Amino acid sequence: LGLLEKCAMGGVANAEGALGRNKDGYVGVALQRGAVDLILLGIATDDQGRIETALSAFRYGFDHQDADGGFPVEGARFGMVGQVDAGGKASSAAFFLGAVGMGLRLLQESEFASLAQQELETLRPSLRRAMDWLASQRQALERYDAETPNRLLFDAVAFTANGQLLDDASLQQIGAAFLDDALQRQRADGVFVEKGGHDSSYQATSLMLLQQYWLIASDEASADRAHQSVATGMAWEKTRILPSGEVSAEGNTRTGLGQEQWLGSVKGINYSEVVRALHFWSGIGPDPASRELAKRVLAFGEATHGSQQKPSGSGTAPGGTADNRALLKQKQEELRTLKDQPGTSRQLIKRAEQYYKEAERMYHAGQIDAALRLMDQAIQVLRSP
Repeated sequence: LGLLEKCAMGGVANAEGALGRNKDGYVGVALQRGAVDLILLGIATDDQGRIETALSAFRYGFDHQDADGGFPVEGARFGMVGQVDAGGKASSAAFFLGAVGMGLRLLQESEFASLAQQELETLRPSLRRAMDWLASQRQALERYDAETPNRLLFDAVAFTANGQLLDDASLQQIGAAFLDDALQRQRADGVFVEKGGHDSSYQATSLMLLQQYWLIASDEASADRAHQSVATGMAWEKTRILPSGEVSAEGNTRTGLGQEQWLGSVKGINYSEVVRALHFWSGIGPDPASRELAKRVLAFGEATHGSQQKPSGSGTAPGGTADNRALLKQKQEELRTLKDQPGTSRQLIKRAEQYYKEAERMYHAGQIDAALRLMDQAIQVLRSP
């Protein structure tokens, strides 16, 4: 229960039902997806108040629905350059609609089934228009999400769960096709290939979504495929978790080394999703050892990584402030001292140097907050037992 509570912290909505950056003014409907975590927690704790808060977050999303059934994306506020294309809008909507569908399906199977039915009837017209629109964007969605199997799984959950809610077999068939697309992008060693290689953070996202899919799979064959895929993928993910609980970013294609940004911040390891994937698997596997591993990852994330995932400031000029330059110099000295300690393995030094090189690049690009976070990661590598 403690793990669920901590992972659902982002699902606390304001009075309007907005989550995350939407609290400062609507940015995009994808930011409302955290509500499904609050539904899970509400079911686990028999807390209708938490569930009603999550449902208000769903309503907030539909309050911003376009006339054609889609949802606007404020690209500039997402840190995007230029207008968001059709695939980007569809992918953003699939994040949200997957959460809506999954949340209501979970409620249908719980003691809150009557509340789920009541909410479904309220949302049905909007949900129907949204799913019709999303189905019309299928080709754009396939192109946009082709190199990112985690997003293909968001698509699979969105079409499958809402197809069940709307009793629409055609939507469920689309969901099954997106599942096939995602599973075809899993290597024999369990890795879901994200933009050409492995990524320990997005791997966990895929594993979390596959376990959600398993819960609502329409047939036994699909459920078995999802379960086996998670088993193989989880075995690989565990090899990326160090004894300290750190999730290694070594060799990642998208996160942890400054490769991509989200809402103006460099993407780090999403410790919350790693914890959830492990926690779910402890029961679904079943694999009790995964729960203890989840606790260790959560402890590491809270102690060393939680503050690093906060959004960056409004921007820093190249070179940063005097305080930032002094702090960077201090971290450089600390890193040098750790590298020179007797017995420090060459493998750890090599991993730390990956972070350091990326920190230098971010520093010279004027992204001082990102450089500081990467320096902290380099230091933590050498502090690991």
